[in-house]
Amino acid sequence: MTASEIYERAKDSYPYVDISTVYRTLGVLKEMRLVAETDMGTGESTYEWIRPRRHHHLICRGCGRVISIDHGHLDELGEGLLREYSFQADLDHFGIFGLCRECQQGA
Repeated sequence: MTASEIYERAKDSYPYVDISTVYRTLGVLKEMRLVAETDMGTGESTYEWIRPRRHHHLICRGCGRVISIDHGHLDELGEGLLREYSFQADLDHFGIFGLCRECQQGA
């Protein structure tokens, strides 16, 4: 969900909530590594609970289709970055943009 979507849902039950409160709360939840912030190409970040089984998204810039992929595809990347650069990457949740099979065939 986006911060705006969360705000719209919350304000009915909590009429005094402010959008800045939503952003501050999301910031704290990110620091605690309970939610992940992802650019899904919509112009507004989306937030999702971090689950024990992490996943990521392939986002088609042609048709907008979103495909979930298992985190296992990124394990090797994380290990390689740590081994080669001594860099511990935060690979919690993100979108990878490209073209799906159908859009590649139509291009």
